[in-house]
Amino acid sequence: QHLLAGAERIAGRIGEGAARHIAQTVKQWDDRRLIEQLELAFGRDLQFIRFNGTL
Repeated sequence: QHLLAGAERIAGRIGEGAARHIAQTVKQWDDRRLIEQLELAFGRDLQFIRFNGTL
């Protein structure tokens, strides 16, 4: 119980900084790097998303 409460407090403090760091990192990527990372993250679902986006 105490561990969970502590983790929630820490996550709240770290969350904003982590989100800011991630946003800054992604903004620095060129198109090739962005596509590479999206394909790694979404894999086969990305092709499905592309297909549905063209309909």
